[in-house]
Amino acid sequence: MSFIKKNKTLLLAILIFIALFQFLSLKLIKKHQLNVFDKTILFITSPLTAMTTHIHSGMVSTLNTYIYMIGAKKDIVKIKEENAKLKFELRANEELHYENEELKKLLEFKTNAPYKTLTALVIATDSTSFRKTIRINRGTGDGVAIDMPVMNYEGVIGKIIETQKHYADVLLITDLTSSLDIMSSRSREWGIVRGHSDRFVSLDVAYVDKNEDFAVGDTVVTSGLSRIFPKGLPVGIVTKVEDNVTELFKHISVNPYVNFDKLEYVLVVMP
Repeated sequence: MSFIKKNKTLLLAILIFIALFQFLSLKLIKKHQLNVFDKTILFITSPLTAMTTHIHSGMVSTLNTYIYMIGAKKDIVKIKEENAKLKFELRANEELHYENEELKKLLEFKTNAPYKTLTALVIATDSTSFRKTIRINRGTGDGVAIDMPVMNYEGVIGKIIETQKHYADVLLITDLTSSLDIMSSRSREWGIVRGHSDRFVSLDVAYVDKNEDFAVGDTVVTSGLSRIFPKGLPVGIVTKVEDNVTELFKHISVNPYVNFDKLEYVLVVMP
């Protein structure tokens, strides 16, 4: 109310102007009806009329732009949601494809293997510096027993060291306490493969005399002497042979065929 009292004259002038503007707008329908007074008022108010029209057009344009931006923003949000959904589906399809390929290779190997095998899923891993083991979802209820060999289509993985009804633990050949009788598929010389305490990438072949024939590139397979692993299972490839004159045995390194970082499905060799 205080605003109206203070600006009474200004408000009255605005109302008069609006009334004149409306009156002239009606008379503009027929221009010949304009008298001298009308023409004078029209001349005086035409700049303001033009400005008002310009402001009105600008407001309409701004409003249309705002409405368009709101619609565009909704479209962008929708597109982002659809894009995220498609990315998720793509990753899921890639994972499914990889899993199918792994199972296909495993099934092909299992079908052609000269021994009976049981497929198992890796459900846990322990690759600390003190222990390298995995846990599988097969146990005594499936006929799994201690010392049974475990492998996949790439090669030897390890052996069963502990069993329960629904799961079992596997000691990997990369574990420091593991020992596996092997031989060179070329020279038929034999040795014992042992793991490391700090890495997966290489195995050591122990107790190889200096006169025994091991060479870089030799394929290493199980010898069958331990009566745990069948003879001829692939283990790895010789990557280094060193002959130190001050030592009794050669230093031989073997890279395992199995990728121990990506174990998902394995085969337990059954009796």
